[in-house]
Amino acid sequence: MQERKFDKNQLIGFGLMLVLFFGYFLLTKPTEEQIQAERAKQEQMKQEQETAVVQNNSQRDSLGQSIGGIDLSQDSLSEKVILQNYTLENDKLLLEFTNKGAQLSKVELKDYKSYDFVSENHEKPLYIINEDNANFGLKINDTQGRTLDLSQRNFEVAQQGNTLTFTTRENGGAIQYTYTLKEGYDLDFKVKSQGLNKISSDSKSEIFFNLDALSQEKGKSWEQRTTDIHFSLNNYNK
Repeated sequence: MQERKFDKNQLIGFGLMLVLFFGYFLLTKPTEEQIQAERAKQEQMKQEQETAVVQNNSQRDSLGQSIGGIDLSQDSLSEKVILQNYTLENDKLLLEFTNKGAQLSKVELKDYKSYDFVSENHEKPLYIINEDNANFGLKINDTQGRTLDLSQRNFEVAQQGNTLTFTTRENGGAIQYTYTLKEGYDLDFKVKSQGLNKISSDSKSEIFFNLDALSQEKGKSWEQRTTDIHFSLNNYNK
């Protein structure tokens, strides 16, 4: 068997490659001054970004104050606005409203009970609306072509007795919902606008109401037979 021998030229070439590698590493390694300068540059960029965010928020606050004290821009449901519930009640109904969308968040029929699979007496409060199973609002096309979905707005709220008034503003105009709870199951609802031509040039708007009905009875077939919906037009003339 022939003995393997190392080629001297190969060893010399390999050694030169190592020298070149370490030489390149030492020459291109950043100095301590360069490292400190890069850190200072990154810190300055971070401070500039934080300053820009603060200035942007300040401008949005100023805009909100100029149109009624709160930021009502379409893309700002604003973490600054606290969502709150408001209550209207008589001997038949317990109603809760939310300032988001100025809509009902809970409707309880006080004289009736719903079937409960858990409790011994199989009774629990009967809710028509509860736990975000309903959504109501108006959709308006503004002067810039955007669709304003009022169900996503945070409204200003004023309460006087059994009347709640919700107001939202846009571009110098205002839209107002008024709910008044009367006797029995009668809840009066009115929509009023001021300067609507400043908000929209359309002569029509879309009103919508979605409801995922809650189960109230023990048997589904019985519930389907006894559940229906009634509505009237033109002040109960139709």
